[in-house]
Amino acid sequence: MRKATRIAGWMSLFLLAITCWAQTSPNSSLAALKYQYKVGVLPFVDTTGTLEDKGTVIARLLQSELTHTSDLEVRFIKPSDDSGSDIDSDTAVKLARDHKNDVVVLATILTANVEESSHNAQGPSLFGQSLGGSSHSAKATVELQADLYSSVTGKKLDSIRVSGEEHSSKISGNVDTSMGNLGNSDEAPDSPLGKALQKAIQSLASRIVAAEPKMLRYNPGDSASSNTSSDN
Repeated sequence: MRKATRIAGWMSLFLLAITCWAQTSPNSSLAALKYQYKVGVLPFVDTTGTLEDKGTVIARLLQSELTHTSDLEVRFIKPSDDSGSDIDSDTAVKLARDHKNDVVVLATILTANVEESSHNAQGPSLFGQSLGGSSHSAKATVELQADLYSSVTGKKLDSIRVSGEEHSSKISGNVDTSMGNLGNSDEAPDSPLGKALQKAIQSLASRIVAAEPKMLRYNPGDSASSNTSSDN
């Protein structure tokens, strides 16, 4: 009877040891789990005046790209109606804290333009007819800037500036140089400007992911974080 009791005791200790090892082992699923930083994205501020108030949709594009390419928990922050696009760093940090985000992205569209050119090409003659046509080309450029602020300290974590370019040409026709129907899709339109925007968004997302080691976990109950404001 005592032997059976001792065996049962050793088995319990063995199972307890196995459980502790599984929880602390680097290869275990529990140990592999890590905290997902919560990143808030505000509508992009358009300084170009050419994108027809598409700052919200472009922010959604960034949200979609970050969600697809990283393990960050990305949230779109909709400002109050009276704030409009006039959001400074202090307001951005306050909004991030109100929504319990660790980091907030305050982004600006610096450039969004298309340079067009066209020329006529004269080819050889065939059966008395000259072969040729007109060639239209376009170079689209989009430049974005994103400032990342910590909800914990209220300070700027990083300032990122990226650009995207797209070249397109077409014979005997016009190149689509508009932003197209951006709508609520999570993809940029199939136009030179839309493709340039998508490239810039992808670059921006990768830079934000690279800044993850600088991020801090926001605790709403931390008085230090609640009393700290941005110094920018």
